[in-house]
Amino acid sequence: MNTARLGRRVAIAAVTVLAATTLTACGTDSPTSTPNKPAAGDMAGMNDSKSTSAGFNDADVAFAQMMIPDHKMVADMAKLAEKKAGSADLKTLAAQMSKDNAAAASTLQGWLTKWGKPASGDMAGMTMPGAMTAKDMDMLKSMRGMQFDMMFAQMMVKHHQATLKMAQDETSKGASADAKGMATDMVGTRPWKENLPISSCATHRPELQKAIEKIVPKPGGDTGLYDTALAAYQAVQNSWQAGVSNSVVIYTDGKNDNPGGLTIDQVVDKMTKLRDPKRPIRMIIIGMGTAIDRDELQAITKAAGSGGVFIATDPAKIGDIFLQAIASRKGA
Repeated sequence: MNTARLGRRVAIAAVTVLAATTLTACGTDSPTSTPNKPAAGDMAGMNDSKSTSAGFNDADVAFAQMMIPDHKMVADMAKLAEKKAGSADLKTLAAQMSKDNAAAASTLQGWLTKWGKPASGDMAGMTMPGAMTAKDMDMLKSMRGMQFDMMFAQMMVKHHQATLKMAQDETSKGASADAKGMATDMVGTRPWKENLPISSCATHRPELQKAIEKIVPKPGGDTGLYDTALAAYQAVQNSWQAGVSNSVVIYTDGKNDNPGGLTIDQVVDKMTKLRDPKRPIRMIIIGMGTAIDRDELQAITKAAGSGGVFIATDPAKIGDIFLQAIASRKGA
């Protein structure tokens, strides 16, 4: 087959020991396309935020201003639970929630002070979707025991759904490493995040490049290599198309370090079972630096059915390695 005429659909994932893993999918209409990295989405209801030399932008400010009253509200709910809950376990949890949310509100206030922004600003009068109302709080105050516990749980689920959306928006749009780190922790333990659906890089490259520039490493983040590899593989498999080269490209700078996540045996087993010879997917893994376990990476590409492992010990040569990897038909 003439590879110069073969279109490519590529899911690209970056796995780094210093960042919360990001999973993005991208398709290319040309095999000579330039390297692409993970990109971030837009914050709902906001235009592109302008970054400042101080290391924050409008999205960070909006996140902090919206989350301060939210954390204070949860702290107040937790204090009620300490007195009215019927479950001893809930009372213990509430005590910790009260401390954690009060501390988070204080931290957010500190960031706004450092940024020279007010606690309310343009967010004054706005209520986060899903936030508890005064009526909700009055209803909760009127309850006690098991009835209180059930109502408290329902309200916290509603609250979590609302804050999850805010956190996802911040991780996509924010510029502050501190704020994005807090938002990432709020999203949960999943070590990857899909930023863009598989689409043509020929038509979406500007948006992709623009979003790439907003990605900020998360200090202390783990490396969810196995979970991310499987998620990327499944993303391409679920949208597999005939007539093009369906591929996954993974960047990683270290070994898997994701407590509670998949083990190497589990990811190999799951990927092997998912593999469909009639719908082949190339798995290309590019290792950056010297802390790379080649055998581990090769086990993953073997489970995928085709692909290869490429190591770049010199970061300056990542671009060349990418082009070598994406152009290679090795294992395909």
